[in-house]
Amino acid sequence: MSMIRFQRFNIYYMGSRNKPEYTQITAHTCIKNSDPSFKHNKNMIKILYFQFTYYIIKKMPLVLYYYPLSQPSRAVWQLLILGKVEFASKVINVMKDEERSEEYTKLIPTQAVPAITDGDDFTLFESHAILKYIVRTYNLHQFYPQDSKQQALVDAYLDWHHTGTRNITQFFYDFILGPYFMKRPAQENKEQRLQELEYYLSFIEKVFLGEGKFQFIQNQPTLSIADLSLINELLGLFGMNYDFNQRPILKKYVEQLLSVPEIRETNKDFFELLGYFKFTEYNDFIKYQNVKVFRGRLKIYQPLLVKILISYQGQNHVQSFLLCKRIMIIM
Repeated sequence: MSMIRFQRFNIYYMGSRNKPEYTQITAHTCIKNSDPSFKHNKNMIKILYFQFTYYIIKKMPLVLYYYPLSQPSRAVWQLLILGKVEFASKVINVMKDEERSEEYTKLIPTQAVPAITDGDDFTLFESHAILKYIVRTYNLHQFYPQDSKQQALVDAYLDWHHTGTRNITQFFYDFILGPYFMKRPAQENKEQRLQELEYYLSFIEKVFLGEGKFQFIQNQPTLSIADLSLINELLGLFGMNYDFNQRPILKKYVEQLLSVPEIRETNKDFFELLGYFKFTEYNDFIKYQNVKVFRGRLKIYQPLLVKILISYQGQNHVQSFLLCKRIMIIM
């Protein structure tokens, strides 16, 4: 008599590593150890490996709750990818107030993203705490030094980040994102806020980038979690059509960080957002970075663009133009 072993699995599906959608399926499977014909058993779950990645595990993996347009979310997302950490994820659409839902609030009382769960009994919010936890848990000390002095230097930037660099995002929200998407009137102190912004940018160049002598924040030998926190905030300057030529140190730093494939890929949603503003009026540096980010999509959408132009030839030119414009945005 053959032995049949029943086992309970959690199956986690991720659409892709760069833009994952999280789904959990709980199923009962039975595994027969001796009967070769068992593969035909109706209770056996057959998993097909097409273009998706499946994880069959007994313990729930680390789960990232994030929103692609959230700068702190992207920093955590990038670390997980750079560190080759296996994780599942779930998008929390803050534009639809999903972070305020009863289910999410019960899990994450701050009603904010990013957040993580690791196993059945551990939940963590606040991006910098999450970044450090991931480094220590998965031994990714190339992104956060073990030496106490070097670690303190990285911590110094991370602490300053909240009252310094985050002002870029706040400015972008108050004068760009708010008026365009949320129909909120822009504040009247724009010039004063711009002057304050220039002070913070000067401080970053002088102190954290050593007046151009440092390749990475605080002269770390490799990219650190401080850089991941900084670069995603600096990209807010793109939405302001900021002239990076007046800050060659910052320009070089942004170019260097955007040359990292994982950082480029995880910022595609942000660059797509820029297309909803005055894309054709952006300065050459911002246009060039946009093209680099979406170069891969260009090959995908070019045939579709041609098909649309052909199908609408001699018909509704307005509709054809709008469709093509939308495709050009997401390239």
